[in-house]
Formats: sequence, structure tokens, C-alpha cells
Amino acid sequence: PSALKAFYFAALELNFTKAAGQAGLTQSGISQHIQKLESELNTELFIRHNRQMHLSESGKELLLFIENYLDSIDQFNDRIQKQNSKLSGFTINPPQCGGRGTLFSSGYWVINF
Repeated sequence: PSALKAFYFAALELNFTKAAGQAGLTQSGISQHIQKLESELNTELFIRHNRQMHLSESGKELLLFIENYLDSIDQFNDRIQKQNSKLSGFTINPPQCGGRGTLFSSGYWVINF
């Protein structure tokens, strides 16, 4: 997760120093994470030329993957929030069995409005 976080901010900023500030890491920490990730994936994620940096094709693909993942997490959170708001005002009491609620008891779930 730390390497992906480092890559994500580096890909957005195209600058390891600025990425370090965003990610709460040092510039050398960003660089180490990127080198490790490139080694593990056996591909360059950034093209470095004359103190400028651009994403390689693999880097563009990885950034898109991360952005899609983050979008999915946002969509999931939105669905959960909507579900929770629909249940607002309801109290759900599990069936009682020996003084403790349990999913496997033979009672009924009680919903109070």
C-alpha cells in the first residue's frame, strides 16, 4: 500500500518532492518506493529526462487502475451511506436467546419504528 500511495502522488504531481509532501513521506522515501515497485513489476513507471518526469505507458495504466479502484471505494461508500440513511429512525433488535442476540437463534428479528 505504501508503494502504491507513493506512486499515486508521484504520478499526480510528476515531482517526487511535491509527492512526498502529499503522501507524508520523504522525497527519498518516495524514490525508494517507486524503485521497489518498478523492480517488482519489472517495468519503468516514469520516464525521466533532463530533470523532467513523465508517466510511461505502464505508469499510465497503473494510475488508471488506482483511480478506478478509488472510484469503486467512493461508490461503495456512497451506497453504504444511502443504505444507512434509509435505515435512519429504525431500531433493529436481534432475537434473544439466553439473554444474548444471535443470528442462529430460533426467534424473529424485531424492527421498531
